[in-house]
Amino acid sequence: MFGLDWISIIAAGIGGAFGGAVGAALASISRNGVIRTMLIVAPMVLGARLAPAFIQPELEKAVGPQIRTVEFDTLYESGFRAGLVEQPALARLFKDDPAIEAAFKVELRKAYREGGAKGTMEAAAGIGARVLGDAYVRYMPRAQTEDLIAYTKTMASILKDLQEGDPEACVLMLYGAQHGQAIPTSRLRSAVGVQGMKAMQDINNKIIANAGQEAVLGNAARGETVTAELAQRHAPVLTGQSAEVASGTRLHTTHEEASAACAFSAALFADIAALPAEDAEAVLRYMFQPA
Repeated sequence: MFGLDWISIIAAGIGGAFGGAVGAALASISRNGVIRTMLIVAPMVLGARLAPAFIQPELEKAVGPQIRTVEFDTLYESGFRAGLVEQPALARLFKDDPAIEAAFKVELRKAYREGGAKGTMEAAAGIGARVLGDAYVRYMPRAQTEDLIAYTKTMASILKDLQEGDPEACVLMLYGAQHGQAIPTSRLRSAVGVQGMKAMQDINNKIIANAGQEAVLGNAARGETVTAELAQRHAPVLTGQSAEVASGTRLHTTHEEASAACAFSAALFADIAALPAEDAEAVLRYMFQPA
């Protein structure tokens, strides 16, 4: 309908939330001290020829946003919401906290009002990071161990692809939303591919849908020790002031800073994914412990 690719929008939103959740986890390490429509057609030929250049832009500015607002609300209730709640993660999030759905809907409507189908698609990853990222983090302490470990393996793969292809996109995926510079959907998809987007969507569905009601206690002392060891192992890649970027304190100002920060995060998650299951769980429980 109206050219909207709802499935891609959903995937992008969840992908953005994935990055936001991981960014929050990495930042928490820092806080713990490890690292810081209408077209009017003129009846005359001349008018018709001038319409694309003059009439349409003015009409778009005058009534386009209002028309798209009505379109969006109709679309949301008639089909889009059903597609959203087919995703187990979103179904649970919206059920547990209706305010999350309300905020998500507001952001989507704004994007559609301002940019139509194309604008909504491009903004979806950022909307997911802003609206869903923090909510996802709240479920991580309650996640099943096997889902947490699978999450880490997915993250290691995604960060590796970002480091090799677009380290600046890596930083934007992790921290862009919190600094008002969310990653555009097209850039995220270009960096991680369709399969990467699907992988993020799949693991987030498992994490949220399978999460228990209470936080799972881990070996906090072991988690802190191993996390510190891993961080110290890869700290040398954080040249200059890139540690500030890696901890989410600020965004990069140079490609080199982004590359160093992404390399650190990629190496950290690769190492966690390679740990014995007991140590991996301790680290993950430590990283995602409730604030």
